[in-house]
Amino acid sequence: YRAIDAILQQDPSLVGQPNAASWTPLHLACEKRLLWRSNVASCEIVLRLIAACPGAVSVKLQSGYKAKTPFHIACDTNASISVLQAMLRADPSLAVQGYQGDDTSSSRRTKFRSNGQTPLELLWNAQIRDLQPPRLKDSLAKMELLLRAAYRGTIDNGDDEWFPIVCAACSIRCPRDYISRLLTIHQDQISMPDPQTGHLPLHLAIWNAKDDETSTYSAFVMERLIEHYPAAALIPFHPGSRILPLHVLVADRGMTWHQ
Repeated sequence: YRAIDAILQQDPSLVGQPNAASWTPLHLACEKRLLWRSNVASCEIVLRLIAACPGAVSVKLQSGYKAKTPFHIACDTNASISVLQAMLRADPSLAVQGYQGDDTSSSRRTKFRSNGQTPLELLWNAQIRDLQPPRLKDSLAKMELLLRAAYRGTIDNGDDEWFPIVCAACSIRCPRDYISRLLTIHQDQISMPDPQTGHLPLHLAIWNAKDDETSTYSAFVMERLIEHYPAAALIPFHPGSRILPLHVLVADRGMTWHQ
């Protein structure tokens, strides 16, 4: 580490300085050849770079995989949880940032959706690909870290000892296999509202249902929630309100009677 430490002492900002291809040293340190080997030394180098220049985690590529940050690369390479933690402490908003691919023939939304380029999708797919045999506990811990940042805007627990992970997963689009596992593992949370907002998972799934591109996904999530806790359909969105889930689905989300 001597050479790296000597450079960082002279100018820590070099960690976020791009080369001609717009790759920064942190982008390069996170790429697959290092982290796929599960090399402890490589992870330590990444952590040193982040500590020296935290802002580098948010620098986006300007060529190739446009708008890709070191965090996206870390998710795609199934980086250690310590690396993901350090990056999200530097910029929690990375958990909800997609990136744009090279195909300019379609809209940004199409690229964001069809290529599976949300951080949660990148990380989940990388873990499914890499873990043999799968270590579900470690995998879920990493996913919860990203969900916490995406839902709360921070990875620090603070005084809130309990994190409503089902509420978070119903608010943030997740890989379908992952949310299926969550709803099975945490069935007890399906009937538990978020202590900060008072909203049930069903309410949050409805609020965050998107247009036709995601209606199939949203319907899948809502079916699972109602199957396990049908009484949620009778609970209004706010105390004293008469607005029920069905009202919002039909009036605001454009769902048909058949749906």
